[in-house]
Amino acid sequence: MVQNMADRYGEMAQEKSNQHSLGDLLNRYRYLGVAVALIGGIALVLVIFKDVIFAGGGESTLGLNSFIAIAAVGALIIFAIVVDARSKNRALTERAEKLSDMAKRMYATVDDLNAANEELARARLQADFASQAKSAFLSDFSDEIELSIKAILGDASILRSKQDLNESQIQAVDSIALNGEKLSTIIGGVVEISRIEAGDIDFAPTDFNLATLIGDLRHTYEKRASERRLNFDIDFPAQEYGAVNGDAQLLRDVLVILLNNALEADESGVIHFLTSRHGEHDYAFEVRDGGPGLSAQALAHIFEPFHLHEGARANSVAKLTIAIADKKVAIMGSQLKCESKPGMGCRFSFTVKLLAAE
Repeated sequence: MVQNMADRYGEMAQEKSNQHSLGDLLNRYRYLGVAVALIGGIALVLVIFKDVIFAGGGESTLGLNSFIAIAAVGALIIFAIVVDARSKNRALTERAEKLSDMAKRMYATVDDLNAANEELARARLQADFASQAKSAFLSDFSDEIELSIKAILGDASILRSKQDLNESQIQAVDSIALNGEKLSTIIGGVVEISRIEAGDIDFAPTDFNLATLIGDLRHTYEKRASERRLNFDIDFPAQEYGAVNGDAQLLRDVLVILLNNALEADESGVIHFLTSRHGEHDYAFEVRDGGPGLSAQALAHIFEPFHLHEGARANSVAKLTIAIADKKVAIMGSQLKCESKPGMGCRFSFTVKLLAAE
């Protein structure tokens, strides 16, 4: 369509350019012609008035002079019309040429945009295929590794139960079990990140009892904190919570990640778990620890799972799990926030909307 416009305007410009010779001549001498015509017209009118006043030429002279005067005025009008038409024609020609140039530029721009869009579509399609293939590969790969790790952990448990092991052998078996669990966690985190990025995890709201979910977490982490000789402080107004509608699994996953992270970070001190309700449907959650905290550089990249940085708590397991928590909070339509300073611990918080259950 744009090319047709360009061709049409080009033809118009060419037709107009063929008429330049006569038009240029008229346009060049238009002021001289107007002046001559005006002088001639005035002279003829004076002749007419002279003949009428003095009656020197008779009726034939008056008629001839009148005819000449009318013809001169007519020629003047025709000349003015031709000059005006030439001026308009020239303006139209220039406009047609400009429109033709604009149409050609538009056609080139549209052509470039179409090519860029096609290239972008191909790249996006390739990225989608690559993401799906990566997700499927990691899922299968994770299943195979998980079976192998479970076998290793099972063998380590069997060895640990034997009574004839000396102290060094017991330490070796415990080390195998500990590192096997850590490896399993890392692989599981990578697979989880891939699944989220590939869109395999969706928001699936159901009715559940929020007080029961928080109560179960309270029971579990009070016990685990006690085993680590940590204080577990929970602010939980259970009477304000009841049946709500939301994704209970995503919410539980995020809270478990944040509480586990606090347990690992805080070697001695108090872990704070705060819950509150704002308005009718907004529920806020907060987990604070008394760990070493994060530097400004580490805090800036806290939610990037594969970003390498120096500083405290820069271990791969913590970064993977926190990144997973951030993405799962985003799936629930909210944002995970982190506040931290070196030596001041970390404070993670988010707010989700949970409608009343039917």
